[in-house]
Amino acid sequence: MWKSSLQARVTYILFNPPVFHVSQLKELVGNMQVATELPHMNYDVLLKEPESVLERKMVQRQGRAATMVLIKWTNETIAEATWEYLFDIEKKFPHFKP
Repeated sequence: MWKSSLQARVTYILFNPPVFHVSQLKELVGNMQVATELPHMNYDVLLKEPESVLERKMVQRQGRAATMVLIKWTNETIAEATWEYLFDIEKKFPHFKP
C-alpha cells in the first residue's frame, strides 16, 4: 500500500530531524552575561495539596464501587479542579479529611 503524500512528508520529518554541521556555527561577538545564581522561586506556587472537595460520585474501579471526589487544589482555580479517587487522596494526603 502506498502512503499519501502527507504521510510521506510527516514520516520524513519525524525520522529525519534537521541537522546542521559544526561549520555553520558562528563566533560570539560582544559581551555575554552569564548568570551565577539561580532565579528566586516562590515554592508556595509549586505546593499542590487538596484544599476542599467540590463534588463526589460513585464509579466502578476494577469491578468494585469506588468514590471519586472533585478536588480543588491549593494555589489553583476551581476551573483547574480534578477528579481523583478518594482512596488515593486519603493515602497520599493522610492529614486531609474530606
